[in-house]
Amino acid sequence: MNAPVRQELLQAAEKSFSQRDEQRVLGCLLINEDAWDQVKNVVKKEDFQSLGHQRIFDAIGKLHEANLATDAASVQQYLDSTHGVDCGGYQYLTTLLESIRDVSTVRGHAQIVANLAAQRRSQAAQIELLHALQNVGNATDLASAIELTELVLNRAKTQLPPSKFKQKYEIPQGMLASDLFTREKVLSDFVLPGFIAGTVGALIAPGSTGKSMLAMELAALVAGANVLGPDFGQLKIGDVLILAVEDPANELYNRWTDLGARLDPQQRKAGDRVRIVPMLGHRFDIMRDECFDALMQACNGKRLLILDTLRRIHCLDENDGGDMAQVIGRLEEIAAATGCAILFLHHTGKSATLNGQGDQQQASRGSTVLVDNIRYQMFMAGLTDDELKACGIDQESKKFFVRMGVSKQNYGAKIGDVYLRRTDGGILVPAEFARSWVT
Repeated sequence: MNAPVRQELLQAAEKSFSQRDEQRVLGCLLINEDAWDQVKNVVKKEDFQSLGHQRIFDAIGKLHEANLATDAASVQQYLDSTHGVDCGGYQYLTTLLESIRDVSTVRGHAQIVANLAAQRRSQAAQIELLHALQNVGNATDLASAIELTELVLNRAKTQLPPSKFKQKYEIPQGMLASDLFTREKVLSDFVLPGFIAGTVGALIAPGSTGKSMLAMELAALVAGANVLGPDFGQLKIGDVLILAVEDPANELYNRWTDLGARLDPQQRKAGDRVRIVPMLGHRFDIMRDECFDALMQACNGKRLLILDTLRRIHCLDENDGGDMAQVIGRLEEIAAATGCAILFLHHTGKSATLNGQGDQQQASRGSTVLVDNIRYQMFMAGLTDDELKACGIDQESKKFFVRMGVSKQNYGAKIGDVYLRRTDGGILVPAEFARSWVT
């Protein structure tokens, strides 16, 4: 009976390995000596599945300890003089360099390597336990097996986060179409027009356009204080959490003070439903299990989570579709489990910004996965020359006006573009000019 289980565990252990992530960690370390400080406390030599990769990583670490160069030639020279074992040679080390596009992603790849190693150790512990139980023949053997069971489980728990102890995956049952034909229709729960609870969306804009300010006002809107005008209609009120990973705490708090000056006493009560958490310098990484679990817990009971910005909550390559699928997948898991809508802030691509295409669906910077895998995307863009002329705004005043709209929406009816004016403190309010010219 245990043979199939043992085989399944062995096969799972073989899959708990990412050649690509191991290579990218090593490639980053060979390119940039400063990358060592980002990974030395995240991953260790034994976490690499490949023996050759273990030796390369160990060589890089030893060279750092000796304050010596860690370029490909220096690492190969060290390997030749110490291990005397072929790790692929200098040609392989140069191959590691070719796949590197962004050294800043090294910590994220190192975390993946460490997580996969923890999975392998857990699977090895389970195999060891199965082997011991197979040899139980008498009471003495049984007592030894029980003792070994406790030892193995304790060892596994120290090597793998509790969230990794999961049962065999099964496809959910779902529902029969015949049952759906006759059931009462359930209305969609919109957090913002077109943005459903329990899904992931984005707000994209060029730098210094006012993303953080608009996100703050959207948070206030969901909490019950509206300064953005009637376009958003009547929304269900709920609690909002803002993780601000980009700006200093005092600057964040000052914005809310400025916003409060525009609210009446009744509207200010909405502030009891918004929590602002400054995270600058906290090294939060959604790919780390402890960060993921903490965010999952923080989202319980929340109507909306705002992440400012996406680039600040992971260390992976935003141009890599596989990497970004993992990041969005983690956010989707939290959204689906808690019912909280998650809105992340992100920048438009350089090309889209320069060509005035920030309102297009694919204007987001990085992999198309950041658009394709989400259900909702808002944008902010400056006014074009035609728009300025149509509403009588001169070039000097252009900086005070922005256009906000929705460039991707999978559910519900779209709202039209909203034109906003930047006031004292950067607060965005509906622009006064008539909108008849827009259509």
